[in-house]
Amino acid sequence: MSNLTPDEIDRIYKRIEKQMRQRFDCRAEYFSHMAAFVVAILAGLWLNAQSWMPSWGNSLVIIIILLWGIGVAVHSIQYIFSEMKNRAISRELERSGISDALHAYKYKREERLVRLDDEGELVDVNPFDTEDDEAAQYRA
Repeated sequence: MSNLTPDEIDRIYKRIEKQMRQRFDCRAEYFSHMAAFVVAILAGLWLNAQSWMPSWGNSLVIIIILLWGIGVAVHSIQYIFSEMKNRAISRELERSGISDALHAYKYKREERLVRLDDEGELVDVNPFDTEDDEAAQYRA
């Protein structure tokens, strides 16, 4: 991972951040769908219990609840498999050591490390070099 330039790491970090935002949006969508389904079931059951509803209306309520329930079941399966996939990817990143470097980068990316070269000019220091102690003394 130390072979990557800061620009490459920045691109990787931004891509992962975008994926995490999409993952959060997927969760929010799933739970809002579930909340709407629960409210619809409660409303349907209330309507079903009303004496003024015609018999075909009761059947219609039951059919709507069943069809929506199938949609929620499919959405639940998609959500569960999406979570399983994301956890497997996270485990693989941890196993390969990439997640540690990205985690370190997240906290170091705002800091600019510089040092003076032999000619007296400021030169950027790669924060992911193995010599972190040496780089720490050049923090600007």
